[in-house]
Amino acid sequence: MARNKVAVVEWPPLLEIPSIRPIAREPHVHGERTPGKAGAKLGLKPAAKQVTSTSAQSAAGRDHQKVQAFLSWDFTTAPGLRHGKECAGSVRSDTIRSTVTDIDYTGLEWGRSIIVGTALRDGLIPAVANETLTAEETAQRLNLDSRATHIMLSTLAEMGILDETANGFRLRDEHRGPLLDENHEKYVGGSVIHRFELITTWTNLPEILKTGLPAEDRTRPNFEGTATFIHQMRLSARPGAEGVAAEVLPRLERGATILDVGGGPGTNAEAFASGGARVTVFDRPEVIDQMRDLLAASGIAVAAGDMNDSLPDGPFDAVYFGNTSHMYGPEENQTLFARMRETLAPGGLLVVREFVRGMSDDAALFAVNMLIITARGNTYTAPEYEDWLLGAGFEAVEFVPVPGRGTHLILARNPA
Repeated sequence: MARNKVAVVEWPPLLEIPSIRPIAREPHVHGERTPGKAGAKLGLKPAAKQVTSTSAQSAAGRDHQKVQAFLSWDFTTAPGLRHGKECAGSVRSDTIRSTVTDIDYTGLEWGRSIIVGTALRDGLIPAVANETLTAEETAQRLNLDSRATHIMLSTLAEMGILDETANGFRLRDEHRGPLLDENHEKYVGGSVIHRFELITTWTNLPEILKTGLPAEDRTRPNFEGTATFIHQMRLSARPGAEGVAAEVLPRLERGATILDVGGGPGTNAEAFASGGARVTVFDRPEVIDQMRDLLAASGIAVAAGDMNDSLPDGPFDAVYFGNTSHMYGPEENQTLFARMRETLAPGGLLVVREFVRGMSDDAALFAVNMLIITARGNTYTAPEYEDWLLGAGFEAVEFVPVPGRGTHLILARNPA
């Protein structure tokens, strides 16, 4: 991430801001609203008002009705969010509310994502992690409004994250690791905060449309939320890391040296290293400081700096540049590719992983995220990447889809 890297490693497969649930895509039956997979999975009941559709409706009209139908589901009936072993509406003798024992925190609909993200970032959940506190006691400790604090804590209890007793609120033990313990195998607390902050940032889109200026520029060093971003990137990269390594490593000699530019989260570097490569991760100093020990445990070397100024001296057998070129404009990318070629050995391989407009799913949609959080970022077409790489002196440019993901690998060789 050497002064870069911010956006989610994988964009959701449907038209979906992170942590906003996708619209069900099943066809509507004339005269009634159907829940589809999204609603049925949650056990949602339809609202009373029906939505009609006709075969003559446009695709846009049908999508609008799907939005309205989905938003009208009664989310209070969802068993996966309301209760665990107890039936909906049941009350244990010692607890006012006792609810779910397992929550998909990265799959919550937008309202709950904002609630949990706020409660984590602003200290509500940590405050009741180790002791039972009333809403008034919590508000006093955190210098918050008591009414707002009570409503938030009660909602968290209704969601199953807290227990609410006559003495106050307390975090349930089963949610402590996923939300608060960074060393827990299921930790997603950083991702929850990241997704919540991304949702709030997207609300600036109407103003950005007028000015062209981002809500914030995450290409700058030490941007706010760097630590939670790294946790999100590490989590998001896991599903595709092995597939990337399986495509790249057979093109290199056993024990090849790989420079992972902007690879601070470490997920791809670990996949390369487990396949026998000798990997160096290059990223901004604050990211390297955060990830140094974890990377060292996997035998991965690190180097800190700004990729827009320089890269580590080579020669390396390969350079991996994953999900980062979308942060920058055309001129910056051309300069970066030329710099990467200089650090490659003759015949070395450059691997760029990206959303390629016209080839990758939702590449244009992903560019909206760049509009919101970068000053110059965008997604680009295959001809644009090919022109930049050939102009930098590379040859044999090819595009390979990442198995099961929405991105592509752009491969190019440094002439021997």
